[in-house]
Amino acid sequence: MVTEDTRVDRGQLLLVGAISLAFILLGVVMVFNSVQYTETINSGSATDDVQEIRTVESEIRTGLQVLDNRGEISTDSDVEEYIADYYAQEKTRQRPVHITVESANAGTDTVTIRYTTEDITVTHEVNW
Repeated sequence: MVTEDTRVDRGQLLLVGAISLAFILLGVVMVFNSVQYTETINSGSATDDVQEIRTVESEIRTGLQVLDNRGEISTDSDVEEYIADYYAQEKTRQRPVHITVESANAGTDTVTIRYTTEDITVTHEVNW
């Protein structure tokens, strides 16, 4: 009676299974690590932009109120000049941002600004 020794085949199958499992685990760890790294890099960006927009709105409102109280705002071009020539240039020195006036109405004390960064563009109306 001659029988084949099948234990050698089992060893090869076990080895192939172990190597496959190792590659699968390595792939899962790499995906998990890249997801966690991406979350760390991107955390707070949207929140920071929203806070920055609120700050810009508040600073423009305060600046226009001061100028209005002094009597220095009488036309729409005065509002546009303050934002374009003074405020936007000061903000640009602090970080890469572009602030433009969409429309200004000195009679109703409103101005619509466009705030653009590398990540977002927002058009917002400011009342003073």
